[in-house]
Amino acid sequence: MAQNRTLKNKSGMKKYRKLISKKFVIVLSLLCYLIACVFTPFYYANMPAEDYLFGSLFCLLWGWAGILFHEGFLKVYFLAWYSNITYVFAIRSLIKDKYKCFLTLNSITFGLSLLFAFCPEVKIDESGHTQKITMAAGYYLWVGSFFVLLIGGLYVLFVQNREGDKRLMNDGRMKSKQQIFFLTKSDIVKMMSMVEIRIPIEYTLLGAFKQEAIRRENTISNFSKLGHTGCANWISLDNRYMVLPLNNEVKYRIVKQRNGSFHYIVDLVSNPTGVELSTGGIYDNAEHVLIAGRVAVFTDSSIEAMQIYKEILRAMNKCFTKKNNIFVSQEVLSLLEDGWRLTCNYNAPCENDFK
Repeated sequence: MAQNRTLKNKSGMKKYRKLISKKFVIVLSLLCYLIACVFTPFYYANMPAEDYLFGSLFCLLWGWAGILFHEGFLKVYFLAWYSNITYVFAIRSLIKDKYKCFLTLNSITFGLSLLFAFCPEVKIDESGHTQKITMAAGYYLWVGSFFVLLIGGLYVLFVQNREGDKRLMNDGRMKSKQQIFFLTKSDIVKMMSMVEIRIPIEYTLLGAFKQEAIRRENTISNFSKLGHTGCANWISLDNRYMVLPLNNEVKYRIVKQRNGSFHYIVDLVSNPTGVELSTGGIYDNAEHVLIAGRVAVFTDSSIEAMQIYKEILRAMNKCFTKKNNIFVSQEVLSLLEDGWRLTCNYNAPCENDFK
């Protein structure tokens, strides 16, 4: 109990630090953006004094129309204004932990903003007269606000989350990496089918068995109980698979029982080339409950194990959404909207569930 409380406290502290980091990055970026609105973005010869005072505000409100009033290639430079729109959506993606969306939107934002740096001239009056311009503090602060969000967001979403991925497995002597997920049977089959195409792998069950013969399959879909679990806890005793290189020898430990029989123990300790895939799934002993699963590997495992682990994570990133450092599919999000519980432990309070 004390150990579980400690892990909860550490998890809570990591979430709190991540939240504070996100707030700091967003506030700092917005501060640069607001200061940029005070300074003029560019100047030209004989520029009126009022343009120095209100130039940035005018550009913010009417810059979108630059592509309408300019001709030829000059129109392209005014696409930079639309980075103000993608900037808002990039902040929203950062708040919601949408990695790919944030990276895409912020890269577009930063790239569009740089377009205007190459603009040679602008129209200065209704008669169509143009003047050569030189970028000023307002423009650099404006671009700087996007750069702060990009670098700060990358740190929060990738560096801190990678630190949060490192855990201690049940065997407290060895460090491991793990990734938690809520997925259905079809989601897992889809994910692992991608991995099976990229690298030759096979599966065997993890746990203690009364017979020496070990079942092995070349595809995850051959396991009929996949996607369901009879265990209330996410570190379940059923549907735990070891993913290992094709035709790799499966090693086991033989443990003699008190009644004279033997149990054959298949685990990662005896198989350093293997990766644990605990699928969790629909809880059979209650209605509308989905138990979490995980993929895990010892950090000092073989190159083969680390390759399998990375391929599974790559497939997860491609197929599913990561929210609060947990992967979920669209199907699972639909179940959540329909009132399903997404939990690591059915017997735990509902406030600890995935929301």
